[in-house]
Amino acid sequence: MAAKISKWIQSNAAGWLASFIQYPFNYLGLIVTAIVFSFLIERSTSEPTYQNALLCAVLFNLLSTNIYFSSERLAWKGLLKNGLLVLMATVTIGLFFLLPQEDNSHRSDIFYSAWLIGLGLILLPAVLPEHDDEEIFFKFNGNYFYRFLESFLVTFLLWGLLSLSILAFNELFEIRGGQGKIYAHLFVWLMTVLFAFLFLSRHKKEDFFANEFKYEGVNLMLLTYVLIPSSLVYALILISFFIKNILTQSGTAIWLQDLSIWFIVLSGLTYLLAQPSLNRDTKIISLYRKIWPYLAVPVLLALSYATYSRLKSTGISLENYFRALFVVFGWTSTIIILLRKKFYWIPAAAIFLLLFAATGGPWRAWTLSKNNIKEHVINGLMESGMIEDGKFVLKTEQPQISDALADQIYELEHRKLLGFLKSYDQDGQMFANEEPSAYKILSRVSVNEEKVRDVRGNVNYYREFLPEITPAFGERIIPIVTEFSQHDTLSNKVVIKSSAIELYIEGEKKATFLPDDEMMETLPLVVLSSGGYQLRLFLTQYTALKGKNLQHEAIYLQGIALLSTYNDSSE
Repeated sequence: MAAKISKWIQSNAAGWLASFIQYPFNYLGLIVTAIVFSFLIERSTSEPTYQNALLCAVLFNLLSTNIYFSSERLAWKGLLKNGLLVLMATVTIGLFFLLPQEDNSHRSDIFYSAWLIGLGLILLPAVLPEHDDEEIFFKFNGNYFYRFLESFLVTFLLWGLLSLSILAFNELFEIRGGQGKIYAHLFVWLMTVLFAFLFLSRHKKEDFFANEFKYEGVNLMLLTYVLIPSSLVYALILISFFIKNILTQSGTAIWLQDLSIWFIVLSGLTYLLAQPSLNRDTKIISLYRKIWPYLAVPVLLALSYATYSRLKSTGISLENYFRALFVVFGWTSTIIILLRKKFYWIPAAAIFLLLFAATGGPWRAWTLSKNNIKEHVINGLMESGMIEDGKFVLKTEQPQISDALADQIYELEHRKLLGFLKSYDQDGQMFANEEPSAYKILSRVSVNEEKVRDVRGNVNYYREFLPEITPAFGERIIPIVTEFSQHDTLSNKVVIKSSAIELYIEGEKKATFLPDDEMMETLPLVVLSSGGYQLRLFLTQYTALKGKNLQHEAIYLQGIALLSTYNDSSE
């Protein structure tokens, strides 16, 4: 075994060394990326400075990789190639100093655009081969995809094995506490430096252009007897589902949209793998190549219908914007195939759409979705009665808003865009001269939850539970209300506030409980003790915000509190 490993290292050592010599800028950028990532993990921070550094490092890696690939494709001289690399390094360093240091909507706007451009750079190598030669195009991209996937799987497998080894070592020697970050650090370094090392060390022009590339053996069987039949059955089910949706108006547009997108992605990849340049042609593969574009048309019609319905009901959120962009890409790709144009134009169209979404003026993703959602939120609050005659109006009875409107308020909070509502709070009743927040708005309404959800993220998450509740001896049930609930006249209650939970008995505050993050992770059961009282909170529904300090702020909840007393020795 040792001899085989030694032989494998010796046979690949020359390629590894050549990789370091050939791509020095890439490895330098990858090391910087891994260091910044590790710093963010170790400090558990989201400070804008480090996020800016990470963005610039990733962009430089993508730019330098494309410069290397282009230099091989176009036979650039060393001076031109190195000059472009130095220029890109200067541009990304300059970008770091120009990026805003405050975490605001303007900075988020720049980040969205930068990541979209980065995604376009990932796709750019696909259009580098000579697009006039279809065989060379598929040969290059087949090798490119295979090398990428192979390097990723090897790296991921190594990370899994090392993580299991570390876990076993910790269990063996009973090492506890603070071990979770080790796996994250390991993942970052392997998925940046090692992954690139495996991929780039095998990247040679003759590998991607001259070597024959075919999916054969098991891959050919998988394509013929699994992927193609599954795509055909999937298409028939999806078309039937679309017809049923049209006839019954069952209101399942979001499901239809998601299913259609996955069909276009998976069946489209199957169609690309079915090209004769990549496979030994068979009757099944040839038939699939002929009928797929015509199957894609009704699915795209279903996707267009579902996307239109979604846009009409919930507005142009960022998610809906990119779904609509995918519809445009799907139609463009299908038309290119039906007109028998070069496949080169498909990745080129994807890159163009990404650049359009990133830099398209008033039609760019951030700007268009921002303006549209603001309009939807104002209209929704006016329909609920919260805004009348251009200002917030507080009423005794809580108004009811839809789940979709609550999601739009969450999105504006996440994107630091709720400030515009300040102008509607002319008397300061809603926000009390503070910055507008989703907490202040949604604490005063009743949210109509249409379905069980589990949405998690840095800004909000929703939980729904159905626990079996059995009061213990000496416990009594007491109502749970929020800070601005209409039940604030109750004399016995548990009041959930943004920073504390308060217990009132006979109208008098008896205890204040301060839940921490560790307690909140035990949901649906939270046990709190203070002032001689113990609360067992069983939450059946829980929606909350997470601030930068991870302090939970309850927005909307339902549940049961079980109250008991105990002897507090501290008193």
